Amino acid sequence: MPLSPASEPSELASAVQRARAGVHFAARSGPSMSRGSSSLPKLYWFHGYKCRSPNDVAEIVEVMRDGPVVPSFATKARQNEAHLGLSPSVYCYLGRAHETFGEVVFAFSANPDGGMLSPFDTGSLNKYAPPVSDWQDPEKKTYLAAYSWSIAELADQLLKYPGTAVGEIERYLNVALKPLHTGPHGAWPGRQVANIWERSSDWRSWTWEGRWPEKLSFGVSLEAWTCSPAQQGLLLDWATQHASDEDRAWFGDALPKFIEGGFGELAETMRVRQESA
Repeated sequence: MPLSPASEPSELASAVQRARAGVHFAARSGPSMSRGSSSLPKLYWFHGYKCRSPNDVAEIVEVMRDGPVVPSFATKARQNEAHLGLSPSVYCYLGRAHETFGEVVFAFSANPDGGMLSPFDTGSLNKYAPPVSDWQDPEKKTYLAAYSWSIAELADQLLKYPGTAVGEIERYLNVALKPLHTGPHGAWPGRQVANIWERSSDWRSWTWEGRWPEKLSFGVSLEAWTCSPAQQGLLLDWATQHASDEDRAWFGDALPKFIEGGFGELAETMRVRQESA
């Protein structure tokens, strides 16, 4: 059972002891129902966080508690944003994550206000999704604008891509399978044509991206998370030896959502859960 927000230190210590002993915490989920062919799929947002210092517990704790913010230092994302006319943002993928984006990976269920979404990774659009990646910046911006919506419109857009049928969701979650359309214009007729899904070899080019300016907070909607074994050990030490009572409370609630085994295990666990939701 997950710890309540008012967990006592002794209860947290017991949970930490179980974690150290290798007890696997399965990601928690609410009641599930069989999904019909026309109901909306249950897909989670994924964010990978790359720590400036992998062993900096304070940095990991801050991200877990308060959510990720736009880095203050130069990154490849800032370069892509400059080419595409985007504001500095925090990025997530819908349904899956990429192992190169960070050691600490979060899956959450909410659709926080203020974000925008597109049916492709904007970094790939800028560099690795021909023919658009070969265009000049003004043309790239026009194309991106044609396929950008507010987070509030996500449900409507999922009806068009990937769809709601079980087979459509399974295909979307399988990184080895491209969409049946050659590009987003197949799902949104009348919009600008470019065969980026057909010509790209990277699944990020046909995965929904969410981007939030400045900061993202997933709060109580956190469904699962993972990190390296070394980072897990540091976090357990922090929780039992250095954390405040307030921090012990939220960490006690987050600990049962930890997925043992790192990114690969989290990705597979959440793929199965999303396919069956």
